[in-house]
Amino acid sequence: MELKPVLVHALGRSGTTFLMRLLASHPSIVAHERYPLEFPPFRSLAFPSDTEALRILEAKRWRFDSDEELLYRPLAEQRYPTETGIQRIYAKIAEEQGKSSPRYFAEKCLPDADIPGAMKRFPDLHVITLLRDPRDIFVSARAFNEKRGVKAFAEKFAETDEDIVLYNRQRYVALLRNYAGSPNRTIVKYEDLITESGEVLRRLFGWLDIDASAETSRHALTRARQLEDGRHITSQSMAASVGRWRTEMPEPVLELHRRHFGDILTDLGYPSA
Repeated sequence: MELKPVLVHALGRSGTTFLMRLLASHPSIVAHERYPLEFPPFRSLAFPSDTEALRILEAKRWRFDSDEELLYRPLAEQRYPTETGIQRIYAKIAEEQGKSSPRYFAEKCLPDADIPGAMKRFPDLHVITLLRDPRDIFVSARAFNEKRGVKAFAEKFAETDEDIVLYNRQRYVALLRNYAGSPNRTIVKYEDLITESGEVLRRLFGWLDIDASAETSRHALTRARQLEDGRHITSQSMAASVGRWRTEMPEPVLELHRRHFGDILTDLGYPSA
């Protein structure tokens, strides 16, 4: 069984956990489903400069049958997972999940990941770039931090509102950089994922050449929604998370986004006001 990698490429608070749950709910896609679905063995191999991936991987919280033999002992001996080792890990996870004929495994990656370089090294790699209105990213991240009492996402690296907006812009530009037409790359907008879930899923599953029937898409959507336990959500509903900046973003912060994100908003078709 030779599983192909799928990467969800996005900024934090763009809906990556929901999209990963949707993908993992398809019988042909495997993912380690421990919240927040950030198991990174392939990410650490594909992007060796991503030290965060290796740090996350070395934390002994990723449990599955034979995890010591398949992951932690080899990791201690050779520092990075191997392609063969990753295949064995996901084959074991698929077996535990009762998936007899999986074709892909899915992981997240950072917005500044060298996607073109990884695609040259791994020709079977498929990449989903997930975009969200940057104003909603700002509002969602701030609400998440307040809910958890932490400083995460841009607030971990920047102090003022303007610094946060500039940091997010830098990451957004990195996300879009070097995007070139390729049959193995596709873009999904968060807004479409929430408001047109079935259609987006059928398109994604068809793009991966796996069962894209309405029944399979409905099952994936129902399962992903049932798995949401509220830890990750900061709005009243998923529908309410779209365009929340209109009512939640203070005018000074909105002006910062007009100044620093105006071109990106226009290029991506997001309303300016």
